[in-house]
Amino acid sequence: MKKIILAASVVALIAVAIGVKSLSGSDVKDSMQAMKKNYAAAMSSTDMSEFSRYAALLQAAAHDASQQSYDGSKPNEIIYQAGMLELNQEMTALNQAVAANDLSKAKSILAKVNDSKKKYHTALGE
Repeated sequence: MKKIILAASVVALIAVAIGVKSLSGSDVKDSMQAMKKNYAAAMSSTDMSEFSRYAALLQAAAHDASQQSYDGSKPNEIIYQAGMLELNQEMTALNQAVAANDLSKAKSILAKVNDSKKKYHTALGE
């Protein structure tokens, strides 16, 4: 029952955060900054309740970023969208770890997210 409540809380936080971000009309840079901030906070978390709050905010920012176009050339747009697709797959795995209440696994998945970020930022010349 506790896992169901935790999973429902994460979903609710994501929905609220997506709604707030949608109203703000932010750009890709703002979304990426929010992802960076919430990534760091999640990785510093010491319990699943705190972690899941920051993970939900990170996911909302990732969703916002995935809905935007990259301000670059067509090849860069393709790279950006590939990165967003990979991030979405990693967020699915992250949600599974949160639902399983496995903080260690969730942090391990976020470390992989950071590796992917480096890969795609390098590919985009950032």
